[in-house]
Amino acid sequence: MQDTKSLSHFILLCLILLASVGCVVDANLIQLSRELVPAISISAPSIPYAKSTSSAVFTVVYSSYKNITLQSSDITIVGSDTTGCMATVDGSGDTYNVTIVGCTGNGAVGIDIAEGTATAIRSINYQGTEIGQQKSIISQSVSSLSQDAPALSSSTNLIIDNLVSEITFAGAYYEFDKNAGTVTIPIKSSLAKNYDYSEAIVLSSYDNLMAAQDYSLGLVEIPTGSTTGTFSLTLNRRSTYVGSQSLKIQIIGSGYIANHGASFGSAIEVWVKDLGQSPSQVYENIKLGSSHSCAILTGGVLKCWGYNSYGGLGDGTTTNRYTPTQIIVSGVESVSLGSVHSCAILTGGALKCWGYNGYGGLGDGTTTNRNTPIQIIASGVESVSLGQGHTCAILTGGALKCWGNNSYGGLGDGTTTNRNTPIQIIASGVESVSLGSSHSCAILTGGVLKCWGYNNSGQLGDGTTTVRNTPTQIIASGVESVSLGSSHSCAILTGGALKCWGNNSYGGLGDGTTTNRYTPTQIIVSGVESVSLGFGHSCAILAGGALKCWGNNSYG
Repeated sequence: MQDTKSLSHFILLCLILLASVGCVVDANLIQLSRELVPAISISAPSIPYAKSTSSAVFTVVYSSYKNITLQSSDITIVGSDTTGCMATVDGSGDTYNVTIVGCTGNGAVGIDIAEGTATAIRSINYQGTEIGQQKSIISQSVSSLSQDAPALSSSTNLIIDNLVSEITFAGAYYEFDKNAGTVTIPIKSSLAKNYDYSEAIVLSSYDNLMAAQDYSLGLVEIPTGSTTGTFSLTLNRRSTYVGSQSLKIQIIGSGYIANHGASFGSAIEVWVKDLGQSPSQVYENIKLGSSHSCAILTGGVLKCWGYNSYGGLGDGTTTNRYTPTQIIVSGVESVSLGSVHSCAILTGGALKCWGYNGYGGLGDGTTTNRNTPIQIIASGVESVSLGQGHTCAILTGGALKCWGNNSYGGLGDGTTTNRNTPIQIIASGVESVSLGSSHSCAILTGGVLKCWGYNNSGQLGDGTTTVRNTPTQIIASGVESVSLGSSHSCAILTGGALKCWGNNSYGGLGDGTTTNRYTPTQIIVSGVESVSLGFGHSCAILAGGALKCWGNNSYG
């Protein structure tokens, strides 16, 4: 700002010399003086930085270049606590960077740009010597200049903060119902901050009981000026996790908070449970057979109850059970029930089956009933489906194997011979399989649907009532899921269209008639998300959760 000061000194000298030498100050000179005080704008970072460990840069911009040089002496640091703060200036022309370093206090700070030039010119208006008309001209111009001079410019949106504070859980123990969805857990900070604290986090699971798919994480959030906040956690409703778990939060990301040493500790004990029951009573999945039921509990415990004349419960007896009875102590991932036999997939893809075995439906190489689980396939089983007396399993790579009752070609091996060990039916590409009483359908890569077996009511959907003992293509593409009843079938296609075919004696197809259909017939145009079939009735869930049912209603 040295040129501005020189001009003010020149004007002052003119005032002193006017009476003796007639120094002339014209309008152009006064206009130049006015232009030397342009408008100033200042911008500063709005994110916090750690005190004493980094710096923050304000950007100062003049509205026009007037050969002004901004100096450190023109900068005043302002704020609630400017202890230790120093300013350095770098730049030229109309743009400068003012760097703030060394702050050791907490709070918001900003800068003021001093207006030394304008103040000096204003002082001329108070000279007491009578200098005649020329002085009057200068006074009027200086008065105009004073009105045009900008106000002091400042910025107070830079936050200097000691970020090295501890953020912890508010308590040592927290408990919530796994069905609650998203819950908030109280947290606290050792220091109140001057900004909203909101960062993503990760969880450290010390005993590795909580798998990544079991939960999702929200934010650590602490409002401005507060030492308390919340951390949100959402537990997957389908999670099999229940139990005691130590959790610890850590900051992630590349923000200032993450980079400047905030510490995070004080692990909290979280107890996840279901509906107030103890962990041993938490049911995660349930399946129903014709007259027996099985459920998987947390940790892979399997319990079954109901009809047991053929050992279909697997408890080592043939006694009916009226309450859940433990069958397998751990490791069960899925269970499927037929009319009077059962199968479960365990960790690693091992398949075990038990119950009625008159047609070899267990697959153990005999036709002897089994009242305890017997291993059928050692590993690699991805899914299993049971019919009235036959069984099919999909293995790694999409191979399909079937065994059991084959009276009507329901196994698909090209014969009608019962099989008491798994027989490969399709070598690869099978994505899902569903079994009816005596017929079977599989979806292959690309949504191809193939069906085989008993076809007296057109339940295969190939346009005939001819039994098929090998997989026969029914729909060329676009099938997303298939469900089989006793003698009718339904498939959901891309876009949620529902098509059904087969026995329609009780209106189970839903086409407004009781006429059997031998090819897939569209029932609902779109929006179907899942479908399930019984012995003569059907139900579908639509987008939005609406449930629609139709067919045999003899028992409501």
